[in-house]
Amino acid sequence: MTNTARGKGGDVPERLRVGIVGYGEMGKLHARNFQATNLAEIVGICDIADTGPDLPLGARFVGSDYQALLEIPELDAVCISSYDSAHFSQVKLALEAGKHVFCEKPICRARHELEILRWLVEQNPKLVFHCHLPMREIPAFRWLATAIRQYDLGRIYAVDGDYLWGRLSKLTEGWRAKEQPYSAMQGAAIHLADLMLMCLPGRSYRVSVEANDISLCGRRIDAQTFVAAIYRFEDGAIGRLSANMGAQLPHRHRFAVYGTLGTFLFENGKAVHWSSRVDFGTSGEWYKKSDLGEWYDDLGLESAFLVQRFVCDALAGCSFSSPPFDATLACMAADE
Repeated sequence: MTNTARGKGGDVPERLRVGIVGYGEMGKLHARNFQATNLAEIVGICDIADTGPDLPLGARFVGSDYQALLEIPELDAVCISSYDSAHFSQVKLALEAGKHVFCEKPICRARHELEILRWLVEQNPKLVFHCHLPMREIPAFRWLATAIRQYDLGRIYAVDGDYLWGRLSKLTEGWRAKEQPYSAMQGAAIHLADLMLMCLPGRSYRVSVEANDISLCGRRIDAQTFVAAIYRFEDGAIGRLSANMGAQLPHRHRFAVYGTLGTFLFENGKAVHWSSRVDFGTSGEWYKKSDLGEWYDDLGLESAFLVQRFVCDALAGCSFSSPPFDATLACMAADE
């Protein structure tokens, strides 16, 4: 039974009991972040492989049986960091079992799966469902969201983003090589799709795509390693996103927003805002890399912020963030 404290709204859990599903690199990161909130406790670890000695203190369940994890009486939530192909079924079972869900992207890989998850969330409004899309938490993008709401950039007419993966070996040699076909949009550019929809919310769009797999150099992998998607929104705004898995350069992102009153550019850990066409030295507003890049490069604070928000929402029994359907759907539309 979850420990509770009496509050004005009734019984409120003191700590969120969490099960980690998939205890690889991301699972361990999330486990540390849950524990760092001081509002959550790791009660179980579920992984198909031997998890080794590096286990969170207090984990009372360690094994490969996901259903057994869900049946732990005190379990409140699951954090899903397993292979992409397992996400849908694991999220579905958790929601059906009445558990809050924090999931790695993508939450699922097909439209009919997404609609099932959407229905389950609608049927269980007190369950919190978040996805690990941390780029919104970078301070520069927090600033951008506020600037757009305040019309500081004017009317947004174009959004332009490149997800430069620069780590082709993760596709050809890692677990992704077994997850074929692999989607560069759902597995990588979804971060930029989330930002694009933050800039252009609530608008319908149509999408056209060009793609190739030239950077695979003949390797037998079922994946398009360069994808360029053009989104034309109902108000005339245009979004262009690319996922470049074979780029010969370090992993990085480029994201630009063009408005009638200003331009925002994020590239290689730096962000700048222009409000005129004169030289940046007299018109720019800089966010230095020391303020941003170090945080994002180690997947530290931005992921921690998301986990803390999830824990607080789950303890409150209501979510102040929208479920992660829109960005997923935008990437699915590009894959179809």
